[in-house]
Amino acid sequence: YSEYIIGSSHESNGGLVVGGAQVRSGIDGSLVHHVEGDQEDSQFGAHVAGLSDITGDGEPDFIVGAPKFTTAAGARAGRAVVYSGETGLVRHTFDGPVQGAWFGSGVAAAGDLNSDGIGDILVASERDDSLFPGGGKVEVFSGADWSVLYTWPGSHASQYFGSSVAGGVD
Repeated sequence: YSEYIIGSSHESNGGLVVGGAQVRSGIDGSLVHHVEGDQEDSQFGAHVAGLSDITGDGEPDFIVGAPKFTTAAGARAGRAVVYSGETGLVRHTFDGPVQGAWFGSGVAAAGDLNSDGIGDILVASERDDSLFPGGGKVEVFSGADWSVLYTWPGSHASQYFGSSVAGGVD
């Protein structure tokens, strides 16, 4: 049976709204993993997705977006975190490189786009201003080495390209 992931962007811990995500068993709904954000009001868990087994531990992995996370680039640059489906531990963290871009506003499995045998990852920055104010951007990252494989920017202002993404696993 498949497991499923549920995000909760306003989950509280000790009075702080840090967000979270739960992986649940497809057999009986029991809790398999619970992860929490580490920054207040980052909307960690607003976007979640199951991934193929990109970490090589034999279990499908998962990704959690935090589009309002403050990074070294500035407020609301965003973050997306890949977790091991086997252990629930962080395998990789992607930080948004542009203030206000909302990196992690969409996350999805992309399938194996570069044919290296390892699934790749879609991450959206719906408010990225690289080409147009609020134009948005979607990037595909390699599941093997985390490098950027493709970048697709929005085509006009206020498009919020990437406000929703979905992919497949092959």
